[in-house]
Amino acid sequence: MKTRYVITHLQGRCVCALFYDNVCRELKVAEPENMTGRIYIGRVENVVKNLNCAFIEIEKGIKCYYSLEENKKHFFLNPKNTEKVCIGDSMLVQISREAFKTKPATATGKLSLTGEYVVLVSDGTGVSVSGKVKKHPHCLELKEKLEETFYKGKPLPAFGFILRTNTAEADSAPVLAEAKKLAEQFQEITGQAKYLKAFTKMYEPLPPVVEWLKNLRISDLDEIVTDDREIYELAGQYAAEAVKEKLRLYEDELLPLYKLYSLETILSRTLNKKVWLKSGGYLVIEQTEALTAVDVNSGKMVKKKDSFLKTNLEAAEELVRQIGLRNLSGMIIVDFINLKEKAEEEQLVSALKKYIQQENTGIVYVDMTRLGLVELTRKKNGKTLRELFADGRKEEV
Repeated sequence: MKTRYVITHLQGRCVCALFYDNVCRELKVAEPENMTGRIYIGRVENVVKNLNCAFIEIEKGIKCYYSLEENKKHFFLNPKNTEKVCIGDSMLVQISREAFKTKPATATGKLSLTGEYVVLVSDGTGVSVSGKVKKHPHCLELKEKLEETFYKGKPLPAFGFILRTNTAEADSAPVLAEAKKLAEQFQEITGQAKYLKAFTKMYEPLPPVVEWLKNLRISDLDEIVTDDREIYELAGQYAAEAVKEKLRLYEDELLPLYKLYSLETILSRTLNKKVWLKSGGYLVIEQTEALTAVDVNSGKMVKKKDSFLKTNLEAAEELVRQIGLRNLSGMIIVDFINLKEKAEEEQLVSALKKYIQQENTGIVYVDMTRLGLVELTRKKNGKTLRELFADGRKEEV
């Protein structure tokens, strides 16, 4: 199976597409202005006791929601004789979630700096290991080395480390070097913040595309191709050697990269609520505030024996792909074509679970109701594709 990661620009946004045998399985779109991860010196504008939260201004006119329930430890920069958050306090905060519709951005006092192998966190001490590799011998060895470097026989620093999954295949030297670099960066941010005024931006994370490259499972990829020289150079500067080895700069001016891979067509079809199947059936995907409803229709399907089951099986596979492409989340209710036999229903559910496991995009199968509706759920991971491209485009029919 040929796998390729394509990075280009489309409609003014950076788009990353993952192809398996020329079929697009994943679309990631960088928002034009993404504040997530930035660290600011903010000023408390209001404390709302009945909501147990505060509103912190990080730039002139930009206020963020700050949960007092989730943030027990606060990063005050002004002299205090109480641990309570008060109006006028100067605090160091990090943006954890973008503003969405009428909701303001969310800020947190739990600061974090993410590296290729290590995450530095301000709300922990010591070294922990990602759950996927917590028993890996090499990771446990690295954990001991980090503890010896930062904690044993020394004053306890105001931060902790999390070893990421890819440390299982990394040499010790770059992991330790990165941890030291992050520690120095954190101490520089917190040290300088004491002498600077409110609304100062103390930290700007790398562009999302660089973070995406860091999190790629390189062993599964044959090639990474981009037509953006700036991204190519950034990847060369920050990405791992394994990424650099598979990275190629596309320079054909006659045929743009997005046209070579038909990304305009893929995007247009993915934004359309109707998805046609090879059998002649189709899906209708309706996104609402409360949930996403999916209806499977027979359409132009030629009705033969087992044709409803075959269309449902095809729809199940395409549905799982569409959930990932569209970045759908929350409750997803699916109305498949009614099947008369119980054995056919069981076959459909079994196939759906298999496709969910293969796609590995965080979809959870919940149940099939007495009315034959399939319930799925998926944790929210940023805006949906429709929200990112909400430009009033016409639906295809």
